[in-house]
Amino acid sequence: MRYGTTRDNVLALRAVLPSGEVLRLGSKARKTAAGYDLRGLFIGAEGTLGVITEVTVRLYPLPEHVAVLRANFTGIEQAAECATLLMGAALQPERLELLGPSRIQAVNQYLGRQYPEEPTLWVEFAAVSKDALESTLAVARNLCLSAQGQNLAEARSEAERASLWEARHKAYYALAAQHPGHAFLSTDLCVPLEYLPELVGYAAALAQAAGLHTGVIGHVGDGNFHMNFHAAPDDGAAWATIRGVYSDLVNRTLERGGTCTGEHGVGLHKREFLAREHGDSLELMRQVKAVFDPQGIMNPGKVF
Repeated sequence: MRYGTTRDNVLALRAVLPSGEVLRLGSKARKTAAGYDLRGLFIGAEGTLGVITEVTVRLYPLPEHVAVLRANFTGIEQAAECATLLMGAALQPERLELLGPSRIQAVNQYLGRQYPEEPTLWVEFAAVSKDALESTLAVARNLCLSAQGQNLAEARSEAERASLWEARHKAYYALAAQHPGHAFLSTDLCVPLEYLPELVGYAAALAQAAGLHTGVIGHVGDGNFHMNFHAAPDDGAAWATIRGVYSDLVNRTLERGGTCTGEHGVGLHKREFLAREHGDSLELMRQVKAVFDPQGIMNPGKVF
């Protein structure tokens, strides 16, 4: 959360075009304003413009003092509201993650844990001094309690923090283990923080009304959340329902000024949403693609 996206942390890159031409884009300087940002154009392009063969990335010092705060909430909207409060307080969390109750239940079963099966926030903070960390944690606790957070717990040592984060890292595998033989569709949406509580609540209610077993999981500090839909590969009715629910979610997200994807790029199953989001500029994107790849040989079918 604290350090931004991949795009924010790639300073320079080398790319090979379909013609064989080699481009060096960006700069090793901490900032540059020279020319168009072709470096940014290649990042997230799904390999449709060329092949990136080298990257220069930012490095950050490892923080000396780190702690993780966990809090449970009675509703998914309350958890999301707390996330917006934490971000609004300028506490600069290292990580800020949300798991819905069905995901917690799956993690408990998969890892043998006993976490309360309620919407849960995991928040990691770091500071240059112990006093600064304690001050930040005190504010964070008060904000969680004011948002009706319960069962606040902290992890301090490296082993404790690793154990706590394992639950988040293995949430997808926990869900897959509950439904052997199912195919999965991983989605992500991203909205301005002010609309995050509304959207996660809407997503959870929409899935429940459609009879779909899924749950919210997200990097909610930047308004980004996921839902992993699943069903038997040959269950046409279930997949039609899933596609309808996801389409409704994208529509509501775009109405609130969000995007159909905050981090996955647009490979195959999100292509249909690009026209809704970008309108006439989609044709300009096709023209840019044609400049770099006139024969359409780089990852054909992706994005457009």
